[in-house]
Amino acid sequence: MIERARAATAAAFVFLVAALETAQEPPRIGTITVEAEDVFGPEDTSRGFLYRGANAVHVTTKESSIRRWLLFSEGDPYDPRLLEESERNLRALGLFRKVAITADPPDADGAVAVRVRTQDAWTVHIGLSVGSGGGQTQGGVTLGETNFLGTGRRLFVGYAQDDQRSYRRLEFSDPYFLIPHGTATIAYASNSDGGLKALALARPFYAMAAPWAAAVALSDLSRDEFLYAPGGAETDVYHAIHRRAGASYGLAFSPRDSGATRLSLAFDWQDDLFSGGDPAQRPEDRRFRTLSLQFETVASSYRTWNFVNRDDRDEDVLLGPRFALRVGASPSILGADRTTGLVAGQLEGGVALGADSLLTGRASFESRYGSRLENAIFAGQVTFVRRFASTPRQTLVAQVSALRGWNLYKDVQVFADGASGLRGYRLYAFEGDRRVIVNVEHRVFSGKQFFGLISPGLAVFVDAGLIGGPTQPIRLSGAKVDAGAGLRFAMSWAPILNVFRLDAAYAFQPDPAGRRGWLISFATGQAF
Repeated sequence: MIERARAATAAAFVFLVAALETAQEPPRIGTITVEAEDVFGPEDTSRGFLYRGANAVHVTTKESSIRRWLLFSEGDPYDPRLLEESERNLRALGLFRKVAITADPPDADGAVAVRVRTQDAWTVHIGLSVGSGGGQTQGGVTLGETNFLGTGRRLFVGYAQDDQRSYRRLEFSDPYFLIPHGTATIAYASNSDGGLKALALARPFYAMAAPWAAAVALSDLSRDEFLYAPGGAETDVYHAIHRRAGASYGLAFSPRDSGATRLSLAFDWQDDLFSGGDPAQRPEDRRFRTLSLQFETVASSYRTWNFVNRDDRDEDVLLGPRFALRVGASPSILGADRTTGLVAGQLEGGVALGADSLLTGRASFESRYGSRLENAIFAGQVTFVRRFASTPRQTLVAQVSALRGWNLYKDVQVFADGASGLRGYRLYAFEGDRRVIVNVEHRVFSGKQFFGLISPGLAVFVDAGLIGGPTQPIRLSGAKVDAGAGLRFAMSWAPILNVFRLDAAYAFQPDPAGRRGWLISFATGQAF
């Protein structure tokens, strides 16, 4: 009897220990189901042959490719932060209209079923691209596929022309080259004034918990470069050759899903060679052989929302914060013209002001230094976004950006113009070594799609800018202001730059050439 009691007690103890171990064991990922949808769903394809034809010539992203980009596998401990980060990474590829990764509650065995749902964006590029900004029109004929055979590989050929040159370009990139999360890019261009040859291999910090990163890159760029006077008049043209070769390796210390601290070592070989043009205006040749060390820390905090820059497409905004500091030296013993140092830093982050308001900011500084700072540039911006839960949906976006340069190289010019945020002014309108630009824009989204393809909207805006230089201090009395309105056409089926905008802006103050009044600009993507 006593022996039976002892045996029963021992069995109960073993059962209790096993039960406690089972209770303490964290949930694990059981099954991963991937549902990859084509560009247009059944509701769209029922509208006509256009949608069915588009699906017919588009290869849906392969399930195996989507699984490669996930940060988790069957049998891994279940961590909802990895699901969220995988979702952000998939959106950042620019291949999908929609991405959603969801998980069911753990079953009796502690297994979690995960479902990955994607809907492809239209990634075939065929046709004519046009744009205009600051009074200059540009465009070209393109043919390419950014999701080649559903693998995420990019193959692109094209011809384009802007205000400076014509381009003929061939580019191929593989987002999963040889090793998990390895990338490769090859580019070749034959331009009217030179060309480009470039090769880059990298394994980046693809996730917060990624333990290491490495990269090697080569590039050779040859082209004519221009100097401009205020008002846009071309003052000189010279030929430039830019050759670079570099390699880097980085380690993460105690990497975790909530953030990372990283240290990276890099070597950068850089030659900038100039010929032709006016010798008095032509930049001096530069040769750098830079060894550098970078410290970086970043917190994994994001806001995911829509109806800001991409209509109803979700976008991810880093709240961070993120801080990076890089220091280096280019000694003459390695072949540089002279010994110089390098210092660079970045700081960015944001804060949520309720469910529908956000304040973000970023600042950066980079400079060479020898006997003094050389080509030192500070850039910063603060952006405020306020969404309104109205019908139709509306969003107010306000931004203040600033740039300051010290002892800039001759080929580095700072402008305030249509390309930097003053939409009522032509390219190269105002020149100096410092500027402040303020943009305020109220965006209205219709929330309706015509033919299942285009969602129209509109915007009203005001831009203001100040520019100064060594002999031209910044004064409020010298502010340049424009105001206007524009149309927005969102295309949810298109890749990342899925908004086409058409703006009409009125410049209230004349530029140095005496021009003022209305200016029309159009391009893909938001103005800021």
